[in-house]
Amino acid sequence: MCFMKYNLGAYMFWLFSFLIGFSSAAHADPPVMMQEQRIQKGWLGVRFQERDAFSSKNLGFDAPLIEVDLVVQDSPASHYGVEAGDVYSHIDGVRVDTKEKFIAQIQSKNAGDVATLHRVLHKGSKVDEDVRVMLGARPAERELQRNMFLGQPAKSFTYVDFDTREEINFTPEPGSVVLLDFWATWCGPCLMMMPHFRQLHEKYAEKGLKIIGITDEPEAKIRPIARRFKIPYGLGSNRSYDAFRMYSVQALPTAYLIDDKGIIQDVFIGGGHIQKLENRIVELLDK
Repeated sequence: MCFMKYNLGAYMFWLFSFLIGFSSAAHADPPVMMQEQRIQKGWLGVRFQERDAFSSKNLGFDAPLIEVDLVVQDSPASHYGVEAGDVYSHIDGVRVDTKEKFIAQIQSKNAGDVATLHRVLHKGSKVDEDVRVMLGARPAERELQRNMFLGQPAKSFTYVDFDTREEINFTPEPGSVVLLDFWATWCGPCLMMMPHFRQLHEKYAEKGLKIIGITDEPEAKIRPIARRFKIPYGLGSNRSYDAFRMYSVQALPTAYLIDDKGIIQDVFIGGGHIQKLENRIVELLDK
């Protein structure tokens, strides 16, 4: 596995934390963990943003509120009813009107500590309720990245097609299963995967599989690799790094498997995974 020249770890720190969240009206209180188990800072399984003061006034607040815009699949938040679109005003009675305050309040606690989030909007309706949560520990980066994207719509970006030299807007095509592979010419594991991707193309292209390899390098570096491995599938250059940032690519190769409805169904980080990858492709093509 090859690591990218830039590190999104700090960026991810600001965006993601893990929590177990649930309404006290619907669930029993969360268990309190023993003190000796509290060895990691609390994390939430959500991405959030500030809801501006103007829109917050409709909910009776003069200052911004915190709105959840993504819940990581299979995170504690996803298991206990925290949903995208929820809006929160307080944590443990402390007003949180900026992302920094929200994060600081969570980071003041450890994994296993119980926090109380006050929810003012849920499923598009005003509410006035406390959501008691037991904070969890941040997972490994690879697991976090995978869970962050599973079940999410694939993001669009532009790249220059290696063969036609035209600028293409990547948007999953209805009816096609897409394997989006982020790679580089200097990445050994990336090159080791290319013969396998060629075989997958030869076996499944006619059944609806589309493979696109995206690098940030110029055509002059791509051409020798394309010839060496006799690449039959699409290659493209994303010189702006936009695609790498959108998909939080921190290590190479990283491949996203997208179904015929444009939803990310799996993420493969690093080399290997050949049989699992093919099995998942077959599953999606057979749906």
